[in-house]
Amino acid sequence: MDKFKKQKFLVTSIFFAWFIFLPFNIQANQPDLLTEIFHHPCGIAVNEAGEIYVISTGEDLVKKYSGTYQFVCSFGGTGNGAGQFSQPQGIATYKNLIFIVDTGNDRVQKFRDNGNSVEFVSIFNLQQFYYPRDITIDDTGNLYVLDSGNHRILKLDINGKPINFSMLGTNILGEFGTGQGQFSNPYGIDADASGNIYVADSRNNRIQIFSSIGHFLKEFGTQGSNYGQMFEPQDVAVDKEGNIFVADMYNSRIQKFNLNGRYIQSFGTFGHEKGKFFTPQKLKIDRNKRLYIVDSNNNNVQVFDVSIYFTDVYASPTAFSPNDDGIVDVAFINYTIRENTKISIDIYNKNKNLVKNLCSDAERTKGQQQELWDGRDNTGAFVTEGVYTFIIRARNALNYQPSPKGGVVTVDFSQPLGSVSIRNDAVYATQNTILNLFASDVLSSVDTMVISNYSNFSTAETLVYNSIQNWLLLPGEGTREVFVKYIDIAG
Repeated sequence: MDKFKKQKFLVTSIFFAWFIFLPFNIQANQPDLLTEIFHHPCGIAVNEAGEIYVISTGEDLVKKYSGTYQFVCSFGGTGNGAGQFSQPQGIATYKNLIFIVDTGNDRVQKFRDNGNSVEFVSIFNLQQFYYPRDITIDDTGNLYVLDSGNHRILKLDINGKPINFSMLGTNILGEFGTGQGQFSNPYGIDADASGNIYVADSRNNRIQIFSSIGHFLKEFGTQGSNYGQMFEPQDVAVDKEGNIFVADMYNSRIQKFNLNGRYIQSFGTFGHEKGKFFTPQKLKIDRNKRLYIVDSNNNNVQVFDVSIYFTDVYASPTAFSPNDDGIVDVAFINYTIRENTKISIDIYNKNKNLVKNLCSDAERTKGQQQELWDGRDNTGAFVTEGVYTFIIRARNALNYQPSPKGGVVTVDFSQPLGSVSIRNDAVYATQNTILNLFASDVLSSVDTMVISNYSNFSTAETLVYNSIQNWLLLPGEGTREVFVKYIDIAG
């Protein structure tokens, strides 16, 4: 029998406490410009292949481009015959089909895209349209025609057959007025992934949102030039994340709102150069999150990248202890940006009070960046224990401010709780025994343990924290002590 089998086992333990950091996720840049000459363009669409269609309204033509902005073909021409147009202003695509709002002829025309050419298919007239201005198509192929002169919306199937779409649960498709479901010269329309309909109610200086069957959901916007206000908005576009972009025509800017209509940011001023607008009229967002802006009086189309601006946002190390003890005293906030820009980083406590302005409008170059935080607040004192949030904001040369990114950091000065015992709570152990170990911390997770047979840890083994561990006790009979340090992820 092994002589150690009946030896008594005694354990003591030592505990340490640190920090934990947990990241979380909360652009327009210098635009491309379609170099083709347009005459008062008033409509744009992008198909699933990334091909672009621009309505050159002054020419009564639709021009098609590849996804790299290379001209492919054009179709149309002035007139009221099949395939001809009079002041066309709206366009939408569904698979290989193209639908054109032929405004001056009070109709919608349907075409088929054959690659390098486009052929006429049919006309939707219904003897109902009066100066229609825009069209959108939902993911199931339903068409919504903005019949501006009649201040209403008509819903059609892919063949032009009317579908029930009534405002406020009545048979009214819209009417002139300022109330919910009423319009005053609406100009732009879009549909989101859920089938909800967004309308730029131009003369009422607002955006109205409806369900796919016409029930009113919400509205936002008032007349003015302050952030969130509008002056005859001409169009609205919604991306897959629910961000709402508005062509604020007479303020010569694009505004961005969240799904609830809360203002986020704006960009653009009056002018004729890239990044400036005269009369932004139509918007379209493609699947690659490129925002196309038709600026009619500047006779151009500008393309902005509004995809994720920040990537690789994280802290390294993921936890730190800012107490000047020389052990993990600082943390770095890491992020990658897609262009040269100005960066501001603020850190807030759990009550949403600002505790540290890490940097403000700091010039940073394209690529990976890193900012250091030593755990001090704006007065120079170390922050107290708790959860802190950092927010990264950017502002580029065009004054575009993308959605911020951020994360949280937990400052943890409390000690983890821990215990250790022999497997199955045995009173006696052999030299080669099995330990049960337990450690926890309210704010941080324990990831490391240091085990030793000596109180000064002169000989010790550092291991990944585990609840069960084989351990070799000192040889000989008698009472043995095992010393354990539990270390959380802050070091």
